[in-house]
Amino acid sequence: MLQWAKKQHDSGVPLMIVWNEIMNSTTLEDGADVILAHTRAGDEIFNAMFGRNQEGQKLESEGRIDEAIGLYEKNVTDQFIGLHPYERLRVIYTQRKDYNAAIRVCQSYINLPRDSKQQSSSGKRSRACSAIWISYFKNSLEWYFFKVLTAVSAGTLNPR
Repeated sequence: MLQWAKKQHDSGVPLMIVWNEIMNSTTLEDGADVILAHTRAGDEIFNAMFGRNQEGQKLESEGRIDEAIGLYEKNVTDQFIGLHPYERLRVIYTQRKDYNAAIRVCQSYINLPRDSKQQSSSGKRSRACSAIWISYFKNSLEWYFFKVLTAVSAGTLNPR
């Protein structure tokens, strides 16, 4: 199972999509061994992404912000469903006045695939929380667009 997951990821499929496929591809008819193998593979994949967030927090606390950014960006690329990497990148990029990067991260969170199986398994509270954060990131986008337009008008746009 993990070999298949690695092959998928190496071909450009985000890890969260791979995880979702693994976790939603079994039925009770598959038997306990198959279900357990899928669950273990899914746990390993999710824990790797979650571990990036933990390591990113540690790096931030040590002042190694660029390294933390690298880990958070990997989770954005892998479409991690948790809020942490998106919010941390939004804050860091805002502090650096890199509004284009902040806009990209907000849009990435808003555009995350949210399939019905994942939604139904996470419950109403999770869906409501997700909707609140989507709204929050959309409102942040408006502010960033204003900042970019202001910078363009003033001729001080960060060229990144």
